[in-house]
Amino acid sequence: MSSQDSLARVYEFSQEHVRRAGFNEQQAHQAYDPYVMYVNYFTALEGKKTLDVGCGNGWSAFLLSQQGAVVTGVDLHANSFEPAVSAKLNYKQGSATQLPFADKSFDVVTTHECLEHVEDPLKALSEFDRVLKNGGCVCIVGPNLLSLLQSFRGLISYVWKVRPLRGILFRQPGMPYHPHGNTLPEIFSRLFVHASWILQLLLFRKPLIKTRKPDLTPPFHADNDACYYLNPLDLKHYFSARGYEIINISGRNRPEWLAMIPSGTWFCARKKQ
Repeated sequence: MSSQDSLARVYEFSQEHVRRAGFNEQQAHQAYDPYVMYVNYFTALEGKKTLDVGCGNGWSAFLLSQQGAVVTGVDLHANSFEPAVSAKLNYKQGSATQLPFADKSFDVVTTHECLEHVEDPLKALSEFDRVLKNGGCVCIVGPNLLSLLQSFRGLISYVWKVRPLRGILFRQPGMPYHPHGNTLPEIFSRLFVHASWILQLLLFRKPLIKTRKPDLTPPFHADNDACYYLNPLDLKHYFSARGYEIINISGRNRPEWLAMIPSGTWFCARKKQ
């Protein structure tokens, strides 16, 4: 069994690793309002049949339904959904790479902090496209795992807090494997590699879809369990090649040229009619 398959099984069967389990509505607003407001801003959710992929505890799907959408949340875990289902809120167990829905079923397909954990991101993106109606919108929000800002934060701040101090230069037993590196040499190395990938994305305008071996040692934090180096330029090139209108790649009120610097991926595109 591959590490990616093992990770999928963790998400499918382990209640401990359900994303932010045990939330209430107030906590949900604090965690998911930026995501929900972003999706609603670019898609006008009122009355839209919406799919929230990798919904985890279900509260993001709940808040999307509060914007007037008819929402179905889908996640690997059978018992992760915490809010009560209703006429505007439903849940179905399923995988992002094999969505249990017919072609062109939804007006909006959206996902938050999910795609970077999918073992086959191209297959997931293809599924998003398959179930989306013509004229519908896809929104993808998560970390930017090629973020230059995160690399510089690691060099300037995070690495110097490592204990014991020898861990600043040398990997120690039990140290997690984060996408941007943990030790000073790792962070420098990843910064160089990530910058070269960004240059390729800018020059050749084709998605790279770079993947990595996830770290399956708990606790999962700082995306050490990520499989895919999610970033907005990959998404832009993938959906542009399929005729989508690219609506936003950098978040609200940010210029597009800043897309690869911040630590977040904010992406929205509209499928051709």
